Amino acid sequence: MLYLQALTLLAAVAEYTSSFKSSVQSKRSIAFVRGLPVSQLPNSAVFSDAHVGYPDSMSNSALFSKKKKKTTPKTAVQPTVSAAENLVKTSQAEEEESSVEASAEESKVEAEQAAAAEESRIAAERARIVEEKRKEEDRIAAEKAAEKARIAEEKRQKDECVAAEKAAEEARIAEEKREEEERIAAEEARIADEKRKEEARITAEIAAEEARKRDPKYIHEQRIIARREAVKEATQQPKSAEEELVLATRYGALTPEERAFNILLDLGMIELSPDPEDPEYYSGDDDEYCPENVNLEGTRAAALQL
Repeated sequence: MLYLQALTLLAAVAEYTSSFKSSVQSKRSIAFVRGLPVSQLPNSAVFSDAHVGYPDSMSNSALFSKKKKKTTPKTAVQPTVSAAENLVKTSQAEEEESSVEASAEESKVEAEQAAAAEESRIAAERARIVEEKRKEEDRIAAEKAAEKARIAEEKRQKDECVAAEKAAEEARIAEEKREEEERIAAEEARIADEKRKEEARITAEIAAEEARKRDPKYIHEQRIIARREAVKEATQQPKSAEEELVLATRYGALTPEERAFNILLDLGMIELSPDPEDPEYYSGDDDEYCPENVNLEGTRAAALQL
């Protein structure tokens, strides 16, 4: 904008200079027409009768108008200009021309100075714009770098957070796995201990049962129970045809003495005396009365009561 104003000012100065030259040329033309030297014309010279020594009654247009026939004789005489007046006028004209030239030169210098100042201002403005652009670019670069650093820091923090969460999750899973393994191991140990105890108990029970079965008292008691069951079954009546056939076959193969003995034995009428030399002999009842004696006394007591 200012550069255009400077160009406009230079154009105005050039136009002023051209108009000044045209004014000087006009003065010379006027001087030529009126027969006066240029140095004698003032800066604001016009066609007047005072400068050329014409009478006041003559106007400037008389020089360019057609001559008219005059009825009166020419009695007017052109006046003469003194040398002093011409010298004064010449000096004044030179001073005015010098002043005009000085003003034009000063205007030209001022215009050049204004143009130089405008160029300096434009250069300074360009430098300012370049500096502002550089600062803006530096600011944008700094903002981009800061944004990039912020994003990198956020990514690093996020990665650290993810890594920490992953490590914590892995540690939790490892701890749960360890606890589960310990629980399974403890459960297996408990089951193994229970199994061992159960096996020991069963083994102990089996051993106790076997020991109890090998006990002469137990053997004696089992024989008494079995004897009672056999007597009960033998005395049970009536018997089926199959059972009668089995008994007839069994007893029929014996002699009469053996048949009578076995029938009495099967019916519980008699008992076999145990052998004291037998390894399974139970001596716990040796101090007790014999069953038949006990039963006899009970029978006798019952009979007495009757």
